[in-house]
Amino acid sequence: SYELKANKIKQHAKSIEDLRERSENAMNSIEIKNLVTELQKYEITVVKPPSLKGNERLLEKIQADYSGDFNQAFDIGRFTILCDNPTKLQTAVTVMKKVEQFDLIVSEDKDFFDKQSKTHHRFHNIKLYVPKYD
Repeated sequence: SYELKANKIKQHAKSIEDLRERSENAMNSIEIKNLVTELQKYEITVVKPPSLKGNERLLEKIQADYSGDFNQAFDIGRFTILCDNPTKLQTAVTVMKKVEQFDLIVSEDKDFFDKQSKTHHRFHNIKLYVPKYD
């Protein structure tokens, strides 16, 4: 059975620039590459934006969501996993929930899949933490 093991993880960056550098390193890490490779074995599409979340949006989010504490921000680097059928979705979620095998930690798991939105596709949001780059 699955249990979220990370609660209130804080990073140890010294500045926003340091946080961005750590996030860039994490996104390009072997840990993330191994996870993406595992997902692709199941013909699951992984789309990674060319860059981290923009500084302006990042600063807004840090103020609004974390009262200015940038070391609580974990969703600077991101990628999207696209699933065209329920089996692939379940497989992707199962792989994501076993990321410890890739030296990653699930820091947040929010399942919005059954909450249909007028503005978004249905989604399951899982945030990962790469301890090596903290």
